Amino acid sequence: MLHQGESNTGDQQWPQKVKEIYDDLINDLDLDPAQTPLVAGEVVTSAMGGACGSMNGIIARLPSVIPNSHVVSAQDLEHKGDGLHFTSAAYRELGKRYAQKMLSVVNLEPPIIVPTPRDSVFNGDFSQKSAGWTLNVWGGEAHGLVKNEEYFVDIQSSGEQNYHIQLIQNGIRLSQHQYYEVSFDAYATQSRSLELNIEQDDSPWQSYFDSPVFFDIDNTIKNYQHRFSMEHKTDENSRLSFNMGLDTPGIYIDNVKIIAIEAPTILIKAPVKSYNLEKLFVNPKGVISTTNDHPFLQQLINK
Repeated sequence: MLHQGESNTGDQQWPQKVKEIYDDLINDLDLDPAQTPLVAGEVVTSAMGGACGSMNGIIARLPSVIPNSHVVSAQDLEHKGDGLHFTSAAYRELGKRYAQKMLSVVNLEPPIIVPTPRDSVFNGDFSQKSAGWTLNVWGGEAHGLVKNEEYFVDIQSSGEQNYHIQLIQNGIRLSQHQYYEVSFDAYATQSRSLELNIEQDDSPWQSYFDSPVFFDIDNTIKNYQHRFSMEHKTDENSRLSFNMGLDTPGIYIDNVKIIAIEAPTILIKAPVKSYNLEKLFVNPKGVISTTNDHPFLQQLINK
């Protein structure tokens, strides 16, 4: 990567001088020019008050002299008042442009940033390959890959515990007293079970379910759901895990979601004839009284 200084502004031979240096590096290091791109950046543009902005027209000719060279634009980047040097913010932006250009040149995609903490599953549809997901293999042998935007766990041998093979995603925020629904699509190469868990991401790996949750998975894709209430304190870094270490059939997983939902409504239906209106009960404060003292309960009974 190269950034032009301003000391030789207007030098029409600048592209050829850069080529001489480039060629020397290629020869000395025994490099393949087709696999060795050169990325050069513009100086402060004339439109932004750059004292040497005319040099950008010469820099623009570089690809005609060095076939595998590319120019990074300085458009709209401010100088710090001297017409020569970029501001700190402009330098940072120029650096990003260098990175984006180089990534595009070498056919690499920009890295995927997984936000954390977050209130939902990231990349639950696997449209961004396996970003955000980790396959842990603590026992047995298994490999994971994304096929047709589905995550496939190919299991060669089982472990001694279900968690010995697990597909996980951490960094999920769970709020205390909030109800959640977990849902996902799954199918397997042969019928098998799959354990779902929401838990701490470090020791002691406290599960947030009242009891283990298992699903019977066959070779037909289906949607599965489980609802739970987060009764532990808020966790900024919980994790979702699919545990499958005790069996060998491969399993496909897709469309994984965690969404906050309203607390379930509990309906009470009391047959009038089976209750004595004077029946005693204990209210939340532990005071024994009759239903006649509580209009709300009286209305329930009347209905």
